[in-house]
Amino acid sequence: MTKFTREELVNIFKAINEFVKDKKYNKYVLFALDKNKKRLLNTVNSVIKKEQDMFTEEYKKYDSERLVIVNKYSAKAEDGTNVKDSNGNAIIPQDSISSFNDEIKELRETYKDAIATFDEDYSKYVDYLKESVEMSLYPLDFKYFPDELDGTQYSLLSLFIKDEEDEAE
Repeated sequence: MTKFTREELVNIFKAINEFVKDKKYNKYVLFALDKNKKRLLNTVNSVIKKEQDMFTEEYKKYDSERLVIVNKYSAKAEDGTNVKDSNGNAIIPQDSISSFNDEIKELRETYKDAIATFDEDYSKYVDYLKESVEMSLYPLDFKYFPDELDGTQYSLLSLFIKDEEDEAE
């Protein structure tokens, strides 16, 4: 058994899905990846449930109303969509910032309890992701690895390598 954080296990699960997407590998690699996905599924589902539980109905209403305000004040492209910065945040024109901030402040006051609950739940969620869990990944003999792998693919598959040294321990 090896210790992983829940976040690492979720990332491994996502990487496996990405790895096999539209690619053909030998049956040994596919079997090992599928077996590991099944082993990871309970952990992944528990993380998804924790994440979904953070978003109470009251918080969803707050977020929906917040997006309406963002859309109201954001700069618009020629096609009518919001102009965004390099981080994907809507850009609010300088002459609208004061009004935007006033409406957001009022909205945050209205939903302060929902926001506080969300912030607390989010903090617990982050701690939950960082907790270590033991997991035994299904091994794959190195001789079955595909000949052509990039660094990312190798990093993923290396988690599953079974070699003679492991067996001798």
